[in-house]
Amino acid sequence: MHKICALLLISAISIVSTTTFLFGVEVICQLDGVFRFNVQHMEDDTIGDDKITSNDEFLARNKLFFYQTGYQNGDGFGNEYELSAKFSHNCTNNGQWLNYRHYLRDTPIKNGLEYVEYSLDLYNLEGKGRVGDWKFQ
Repeated sequence: MHKICALLLISAISIVSTTTFLFGVEVICQLDGVFRFNVQHMEDDTIGDDKITSNDEFLARNKLFFYQTGYQNGDGFGNEYELSAKFSHNCTNNGQWLNYRHYLRDTPIKNGLEYVEYSLDLYNLEGKGRVGDWKFQ
């Protein structure tokens, strides 16, 4: 009986600490024509990042505003989520794909909804994040 009560208490704590994220994102490409990109929002951890949203693919011309939703149940190492977004896109002069990690603001762990809105110009990324060779999982 005590084990069942402990499991129920742990389940209740997990439910209470769930943060729902709504990301409102404007993506801009200052080149003519259609461009393609993938995006996935993450919670950065020292040992393996947590996926908050799915990896979604978009096609757009010049700019696009979209929403992504996801969930996170605690950080494991602190009282804040360290948010970032992984982008892979072809908004380049030669059309080749570039992988880019965009760092967002930290947000406290809490129960409820957290809205994060930002704008990103994929053509002008210098100094705003990290270009890398990672791949979506």
